[in-house]
Amino acid sequence: MADETTSSIIHIADLDKLHEEICAGKGLSLNSEAAKALHVLLLQMHSQGVHDKAKLEEAGRHFP
Repeated sequence: MADETTSSIIHIADLDKLHEEICAGKGLSLNSEAAKALHVLLLQMHSQGVHDKAKLEEAGRHFP
């Protein structure tokens, strides 16, 4: 498996970690409704073919 710093592709198994990082950066509790909605958004984007970590992170930054 490629090192995360050199790979911009994120696998479904790594979405939880990305979700936690985004929530921590926004100061969101993982149990909050906003965090749960963000997790659903990331899963939907990934299932629709968005596997680029930068694009998923950008969606997280713009998430309310």
